Amino acid sequence: MSGSTHPRIAIVTGAGSGLGRAVAEGLLADAWTVVLVGRRAEPLGRMIEAAEARGHGRAVACTADVGADDAAPRVLEAAITAGGGEAGRIDAVVNNAGLAELAAFTETDGATFARSLAVNLLGPVRLLQAAWPHLAASGRGRVVNISSMATADPFDGFLAYAAAKSGLESVTRSLAREGASVGLEAWTVAPGAIETPMLRGLFDESMVPREAAMAPAEVAAVVLDLLTGRRRAPSGATIRMPGPQCLPSVG
Repeated sequence: MSGSTHPRIAIVTGAGSGLGRAVAEGLLADAWTVVLVGRRAEPLGRMIEAAEARGHGRAVACTADVGADDAAPRVLEAAITAGGGEAGRIDAVVNNAGLAELAAFTETDGATFARSLAVNLLGPVRLLQAAWPHLAASGRGRVVNISSMATADPFDGFLAYAAAKSGLESVTRSLAREGASVGLEAWTVAPGAIETPMLRGLFDESMVPREAAMAPAEVAAVVLDLLTGRRRAPSGATIRMPGPQCLPSVG
């Protein structure tokens, strides 16, 4: 993709903070056009201002809840507009937005499952279905889905989150298999605990010490290397990053 004459366009969900922000900033530094997707407009606006001040890539905000039914078409419209209205010019999608709610196994009800599935599984699927023809048209579309070490080692209370993220890993494998004929590659990155506001909203430092969590930039570096081709891995693979301890990712 580095030899393309058009601006490389990426969609990054959950871009307002944590891992999503670190990924988006890395892409912007590499002169990508990035569609920043998040539920709150303020942090996205600050990222756009910072990108304009640096003068590297171009950032476009799309305020949306990825779990909502209308999110995918809105995000896709923002991406096409960012590409100057030219359909078929999306190079990468990073499904990073996530929702983690703590509930004991016997107390995880249908509503908790529904919220987790909407954000962690159905939202990414809808976005990828909408973006498919545009990723295919690029000839070398790349997708990174952010999962969690919780799929292999679920932390107490993460039944719904771990189940939904396990489904997302399966989505990656299906996407890789069916997308191979159009040059589409997909990977899952499954980190352990990442030092983010979301992590601290669930666990204080007595439960997850700061030294047991990775910096967002550490995980973002792997995502960026996959998107740019600096790191090679079989399409469909899950890259696990347990970090200092095998703890769940809620970033």
